[in-house]
Amino acid sequence: MKDLRPNLFIVGAQRSGTTSLWRYLKEHPAVCAPKKEIMFFIKSYDDRCAELGSYLKLFDKGANARYRLDASPHYAFEPMHQCPAADIRSFNEDAKILYIVRHPTARTISHWALEKSRGNEKLSLTEAIAKKEIYTSVSDYKRQLMPYIGLFGKKSVEVIVHEELVARPRDVMTMLHYKLGLRDITSDEYGKKFNKAESNEAMSRLTDEEISNVSLSLAERQRSESEAFRQILGGRNLPWKFPLKGQ
Repeated sequence: MKDLRPNLFIVGAQRSGTTSLWRYLKEHPAVCAPKKEIMFFIKSYDDRCAELGSYLKLFDKGANARYRLDASPHYAFEPMHQCPAADIRSFNEDAKILYIVRHPTARTISHWALEKSRGNEKLSLTEAIAKKEIYTSVSDYKRQLMPYIGLFGKKSVEVIVHEELVARPRDVMTMLHYKLGLRDITSDEYGKKFNKAESNEAMSRLTDEEISNVSLSLAERQRSESEAFRQILGGRNLPWKFPLKGQ
């Protein structure tokens, strides 16, 4: 019987370019990526694929693919959802983990804007960030990624930086193909942006003053968290300044 288990996972971070990364990888003939946000390993997620047979059937066209890709950004979404790193490793200990990150403040604001646009958030940006941990905790990248590094090892975990993917999509994808052992390709999809429109309405209503105030309030904390994250990446340079300037 052919192995249909996914062996490549985009686990987050939400609002950091996970859809773009999924779409770019989907272009490769050696990658089977049938749909995004399957959420099989998030038992607390209502709208998930919950049956193993149904989950594997999604990848039935990928039996001969080098990678079968599950892109579910809520796999790194504590404390709302318990991290499923241990379940994923029990499912496939040879899996590779991809994690795309963005300026933490920009990600935090975009997260709020998405929930606001969907009608899930009634509070203002300032109130929501003060009262709800989820917006800032998902931007604490060390916290979210450490369970995967601890279980899979650093060699099986690859971090992609959103700002670099936007600025140099071809170069970033070439490097990612190399690290995944894939033949390099190019695609007209590279450089396209996805899912931005969904949060545009809420973002357009934010004033520069609101964004500036939130950026200042988060600067010290997120600077410290980003430095801790940078250290687990071996001192890798990250193109972020605090407080965030512009949005």
